[in-house]
Amino acid sequence: MTDQPLGEVLRDPSSSGRVIKWAMVLSQYDISYQPRSSKKGQVIADFMVECTARGKPEEDGTDQERKKELWEIHSDGSCTKDDLGGGAVLTSPEGFKAYHSFKFTFRATNNEAEYEALIGGIQIALFMKIKHIRLKSDSKLAIGQLKGEMEAKEGRLKRYRDCARTLLGQFESYELIYVPREENEEADMLAKLCRTIPVHMEGMVRQHERICPVWEEAVPVLEISGP
Repeated sequence: MTDQPLGEVLRDPSSSGRVIKWAMVLSQYDISYQPRSSKKGQVIADFMVECTARGKPEEDGTDQERKKELWEIHSDGSCTKDDLGGGAVLTSPEGFKAYHSFKFTFRATNNEAEYEALIGGIQIALFMKIKHIRLKSDSKLAIGQLKGEMEAKEGRLKRYRDCARTLLGQFESYELIYVPREENEEADMLAKLCRTIPVHMEGMVRQHERICPVWEEAVPVLEISGP
C-alpha cells in the first residue's frame, strides 16, 4: 500500500515496478487477492496498459523532441524443460509501464525465445503507433546480430534477425542496447509467467500465445485485443 496519490504511483517507474514485482512474488504462494473494486481496478489496469503519450508536440526532428516521444522496451525470453515464453515491458516517456507475457507453443531454443520476446515487444510498440524506441535485451547474441556486430549463420536465427530488422525499419528511430540480466528483472519474471497468469495479476499483465515462429506469419503484426 502507499499514501501517494494514485496518479503519482502510476507515473513513477520505481513504484509501478515494485507493484508488479510484489505481485509476482506473491503468485508463488497460495494467497487469494480480492481487489477493492474490480470495475475500478480494471479501468486502472486498462489505463496502464493502453495509455500512450498524449499531448505530443509537433515533431521538428531534434533530439529533444525525439526524447519526449521515446519509449523504452525491455524484453527477455525463457526456455526451460516445461515452458517456453517471453516477457516485454514497455515504458512511456512519462513512466507508465505496460506488462506483456508471451507463451510459445512451438519448439524453440533459448536464443529463439529471446528473439520472439524481443520481436513481440517491437510488434506491440508498432500496434501502439509508437515512433521512437530504445530496445533493451539481455541477449548479447540478438542485440549483436541486429547491430551487425555478430553474424547470423544459422538459418532460423537469420530469419529472426531479418524479421526484427524489417519491423525496426518502421520506426522513425530506434536504439539497441544490451543490458545484464540483473537490469532486466521485470521482463525475466514475465517470461517465467508464460504458462498461467495468476488471477490477481490478470488486470496488470497481458498474455499472448504464439503457435508458430513469428517469421512464419504472412504479416507479422501482433493484434492486441481487450482483456
